[in-house]
Amino acid sequence: MEYGIVGIIAVVLLVGLIIQVRRTLAVIQKSKSTYESNGRTRLGYTLTTIFYTIFLGAYSLNMFTSAQALASNETVVQVCFISLALVMISKFIVIPRTNN
Repeated sequence: MEYGIVGIIAVVLLVGLIIQVRRTLAVIQKSKSTYESNGRTRLGYTLTTIFYTIFLGAYSLNMFTSAQALASNETVVQVCFISLALVMISKFIVIPRTNN
């Protein structure tokens, strides 16, 4: 039962990663086509995508190690939390707010 729930969460996170990659590619293409020099937005979206990928990888590793042993690997858990913190920093601090 709990492995099914963890698997569903992993699939939802994977769909979120695909959406984030598409957003990042759209921002990069938009900045190339309009010749804007808004490097902060590109950097923010790129960092968010990279750290989100690391978080998903650490989550998957934690899921596989917990299936084999009761105690999860502390290093994998630390990488998971650090990458999640970096996602939040790059999403809410590096990416500038729009003035709409």
